Amino acid sequence: MTESVKIRIRTQVVGLAADHPVTQEALDEFASDAREVPGLSVEEGGAPASGEKGGFSELILAPGAPSAAWTVVKLVELWLRRDRSRSMTITIQREGGEPLTVNVSGEQISTQALEAGITRAFGDAEGAPQAPEAGEDTAET
Repeated sequence: MTESVKIRIRTQVVGLAADHPVTQEALDEFASDAREVPGLSVEEGGAPASGEKGGFSELILAPGAPSAAWTVVKLVELWLRRDRSRSMTITIQREGGEPLTVNVSGEQISTQALEAGITRAFGDAEGAPQAPEAGEDTAET
């Protein structure tokens, strides 16, 4: 990995507790999708969900290249579109840098802050992802 960037993902489903089976299933679903991305390390983290054996409350993603980080943005968009009651709290941090926390929801999908955080995290890296040009973002609001 050329850069030590971590992306922490916490998922929520409106009206449901973190340890609710539907909430855990939503996080598991995102984890499964993320594991399919080449160059993206996926770890389960956080304290186990209350009342769940082996449950976890967050994912820790370590992109091996800027392109893998950019793919996370698209995964977030797709995951949120599956159910409007879903939301995510995403924290992006480059080793030694300040964390940036972004909240996105299925009600109003906007990944601009997430895109800016990824660009900032990889800002010095060769091949760093750039925010899409006007008209390229397919996110619905």
